Amino acid sequence: MPPKNIEISATCRGIGKNLYVFVRDEDWEKPVTQEDVDKIIQVFDHSTPRDPKRGIYQIATEAFGEPPDKDKDPKVYILISELGQYHGHHFDGFFRYVDQTEEEYSNRLDSLYLDAHNPSSEYHLGVLAHEFQHLIHWRYDPEEENWVNETLSEVCMILCGYYTDKRHVARYLKNTDRPLVTTAHGGTDYGACLLWGTYLYERLGLGFLGAWVKDTATGIQGFHSSLKALGQGGRFNDYFGDWMAALFLNDPRVYDGLYRFRSVTLPSPPSYQSFSSYPLKKEDSVKGYGIDYLKFNLRMLHTDRLRVTLRADSPEFFVKVMKINKEDPSLTEIQGIHSAKIDLEIDNRRKLYQEVVLGITVLDVTDAPIKYHFTASEVADNEVVKTAIVAGSRLGPGK
Repeated sequence: MPPKNIEISATCRGIGKNLYVFVRDEDWEKPVTQEDVDKIIQVFDHSTPRDPKRGIYQIATEAFGEPPDKDKDPKVYILISELGQYHGHHFDGFFRYVDQTEEEYSNRLDSLYLDAHNPSSEYHLGVLAHEFQHLIHWRYDPEEENWVNETLSEVCMILCGYYTDKRHVARYLKNTDRPLVTTAHGGTDYGACLLWGTYLYERLGLGFLGAWVKDTATGIQGFHSSLKALGQGGRFNDYFGDWMAALFLNDPRVYDGLYRFRSVTLPSPPSYQSFSSYPLKKEDSVKGYGIDYLKFNLRMLHTDRLRVTLRADSPEFFVKVMKINKEDPSLTEIQGIHSAKIDLEIDNRRKLYQEVVLGITVLDVTDAPIKYHFTASEVADNEVVKTAIVAGSRLGPGK
């Protein structure tokens, strides 16, 4: 790892069915112990919090495929050592792709690296599951985009019962205008990836995740070809829009559970702007595949009819409209609108909804945030509400 390659001396301290555990000699017994080594072997080979009869190796290989075999040895090498810091970032563990090559500093092994500080903790065992997916992924699709690879590694942790990146989830929910889809290696948000991967696992199943790992097309293209290979309908943007609603609603009573999480608990709802006084006019911005949430309170309306207009600087502007019934969530209505000009009118004279929430994004990777402005005003009693949507195409739940 940065900032330089070094050579160390390490000794094998344990052998399991599917792994060797090496510990840097300087770290043996201070701080790494035999108890740490034995627990890592137990978890990797035999038992996880998710399934006491299956270890990380079995769960991950059944979901994603087999690891590579660079060294002609079926076992994976785990090296525990003090990994240190670089630019203020402390490394908990990593997969080093160079080891799968013939480059000068390659170890030419199927290897993973784990930090020496409390290496058998629940957190570091989750890191081990995370990095093992990276090793498997390298065998099938070494050119995959980083956000996809991290999504699948985060969901590997969940499959093994390690919801140990909850702090990343909490951080993301405080600011969801952090793009899920990125082109930069360093721009990946682990919280977004964990929630996205978990939603896909619950929605599409393990078969889709395994197909996505093995598909050599990258990014969104690989997502589409994996859906096609399994005979699944819909497009990436359909599922992304549904995920936007699930993050906010997370309720099994809405659309028969389409907008909820079962495998993880969300520490909080996503942050949002709330409005209850009209008329209003505001301007904001959102990044591509980031999300803004706007909540409009309908209880304070005098006419029970609200008009919301939105205008954006991108044709890929997208709004997920959630008309929410808190008393009977099964009556909640959800629709998607894909347009740079949106005129939305909510007729609530039947008192079906207490609030309407708009999830806002741009369905494209952007170099800079995209500006949009919106207004909200009551519709006069003598004005006819023409349609629910004046402008914009409709996108329902992905199939």
